Amino acid sequence: MTISKISTPNSKSNKLIFFLSGFLFLVIVLLSIMNTLGLGWWKISYEIFRSGFELLYFSTGVFLIIGLYIGFKQLEITNKDIKIRNERMAVEKSLDYLNIFAETLLPKMNKYIQDISDEEPLLLEAWDPEENDYKLDISEFDEEDELDLLRSLIIRQDKGLQDIFNHLEFLSAGIMHGLAKEEVVYDPISGVFCKFIENEIIALCASRAQGAPFENLITLYKKWKRRKENDAIMLHIKEAERNIEIAKMHVAADEELIKPKDHIGS
Repeated sequence: MTISKISTPNSKSNKLIFFLSGFLFLVIVLLSIMNTLGLGWWKISYEIFRSGFELLYFSTGVFLIIGLYIGFKQLEITNKDIKIRNERMAVEKSLDYLNIFAETLLPKMNKYIQDISDEEPLLLEAWDPEENDYKLDISEFDEEDELDLLRSLIIRQDKGLQDIFNHLEFLSAGIMHGLAKEEVVYDPISGVFCKFIENEIIALCASRAQGAPFENLITLYKKWKRRKENDAIMLHIKEAERNIEIAKMHVAADEELIKPKDHIGS
């Protein structure tokens, strides 16, 4: 990421102000010395010059404040420009990530799912990944279950699961650290992402227990899982509100139908 160099505004004007201030200071000092030595014909001129030079000297302070204000505004504009540029780069990076997901990861996932279609899904009764920090030590199981788990994990690794996990970790790191804009990539890939991790959560937790942390992958999965659960709840709430409004309309229509009509001439 390239960030343009911030130039100091009005540097020439600042140098000129400091030069004039120094020059005026030297002139005042010189006139003070001459007046002290008794050069009387300087006395009136000295008072006039001193008043004028003091006015000019204090004026430089005003110019300096104006220069600082202009510099501050230019710095503010520069920071805003950098922020906009970074936002644009994040969106461009998001599109790159979407292309990687579509052109590289999705074909790998599809092939992997087809290759293991004859295998039994990895399921563990009464084992909660969250309670175990998404780590599964297969050595804690009895020998028969451990051998079955190990066989299934080896088959999945041979079919490319570890490579898919590595790609997902790379994408997750970019999203979690702000290189890609999450709002751009969430809708297109979050469903496939979370579903794949849910199906292979046992293998992922076993890999983490064996030393492959996949921290960004796990963090993004937990974040998106909660977000999708909240989205589902909000969708149900909106659906319930819509059904309630429809029911109210039906009730109002029924009441209108059964409302007694006034007879003509009564």
